[in-house]
Amino acid sequence: MSLNNPDALAVLHAALDSDDGNGLIGRFYTRWFSFDASPRDLFPPEMAAQRAAFAQALKWTYGELVAQRSEEPVAFLAQLGRDHRKYGVLPDHYETLGQALYATLRDALANAWTDAVDAAAQQSLNLITGVMSGAAEAEQGPAWWDGTVVEHLRVSRDLAVVRLQLDSPMPYHAGQYVNVAVPQCPRRWRYLTPAIPPDDTGAVEFHVRAVSGGLVSNAIVNETQPGDQWRLSSPHGALQIDRDGGDVLMVAGSTGLAPLRSIVMDLTR
Repeated sequence: MSLNNPDALAVLHAALDSDDGNGLIGRFYTRWFSFDASPRDLFPPEMAAQRAAFAQALKWTYGELVAQRSEEPVAFLAQLGRDHRKYGVLPDHYETLGQALYATLRDALANAWTDAVDAAAQQSLNLITGVMSGAAEAEQGPAWWDGTVVEHLRVSRDLAVVRLQLDSPMPYHAGQYVNVAVPQCPRRWRYLTPAIPPDDTGAVEFHVRAVSGGLVSNAIVNETQPGDQWRLSSPHGALQIDRDGGDVLMVAGSTGLAPLRSIVMDLTR
């Protein structure tokens, strides 16, 4: 089995290893959107961050496969597939993604593309797209939660507290973070940490500081108004405390207080 051929997988990993998203991965996206124009509208206008994130994810995945470790990559890819439901990704998109990435790798490796590398590329890409699409199809929970801004408090020049009422309660653990999209910046998802634990009524609160040059954070702090519709998705993270342990010391700065505040509030319950 070609996934058991670390030498062939190492050739693919080497092709990705020095890529920051502007080389091979940039050519991949160009090729993918020429194969299938429909995914382009799922991404933000500027693709630099997306290319860099995808390059990093691929390098890590292939590094794990070279080391013959599959458990963590499969779990990672499954979570990635579930996350991508919020973008509106369809099964056909995974098929054309695999085709475009295969063709881009083959062109990049040129004379290094042997039969063994070809088999490793096909099987690894089948694994990546298959796990992602399978996990997305199997997930029974909602792809996202919609919410309405009910309060926007500008507590300082660059800091705002935003309170929302979700259409339905979102399950998460105190200390986790979620993916958020705001109407001022369509398709530009950002991670924010709820500052309160999960609420049965669907209430949620975020503390957001405007980052210099940050399009989304500045829009949230400066432009958000009650009535705005936000979209939230995919709780992540494993920040927690040992409830059976001894005393707990929490240290945070700025909006980093949010997850700790949520945990403290959860403990009081």
